[in-house]
Amino acid sequence: MRFQSKYLESTITRALEIEINFIQDISRLFIRVASNVVYPIYLEPSTISRNSLRSQQLDRRAP
Repeated sequence: MRFQSKYLESTITRALEIEINFIQDISRLFIRVASNVVYPIYLEPSTISRNSLRSQQLDRRAP
């Protein structure tokens, strides 16, 4: 009986470690995607608005 509970304990511990690693990986992936997509918009709104203004001016000059 003691062996069985020890085995069960180690199995549950391993499953929790795998789950925690999975959650950490998903969190890192989400943070990486968010930092590549969302963060530059907040980081340099002036550059984005300048670029959009420049493209609008170029559109007006085009025949």
